Amino acid sequence: MGLLSGKYTEDRLPSGGHRGKFSREYVSKIQPILSLLNNIGQQHGGKTPTQVALNWVICKGAFPIPGVKNKEQAGEVAGAINWRLEPSEITALDEASEPLQM
Repeated sequence: MGLLSGKYTEDRLPSGGHRGKFSREYVSKIQPILSLLNNIGQQHGGKTPTQVALNWVICKGAFPIPGVKNKEQAGEVAGAINWRLEPSEITALDEASEPLQM
């Protein structure tokens, strides 16, 4: 739902629809994992949080179905493939996400 893209912050909350259920408090709680996604992305040649998050899902054995609205978003999604997170990075993301389970 875009939460791990870095698109939403405490000052820029999702509005309406199914994303509107995310509170300022919850969006604040995801900031540590966003920092981790950013750090890991930098270690992989400047991958975005979205690309790292999608690659994480792939590494976990799932097939993400991201929604895209334009050519730029499609390009970003494509940047999530043809590389792999290290096992230690997957573990770090798993551990960071545990407190966020809804």
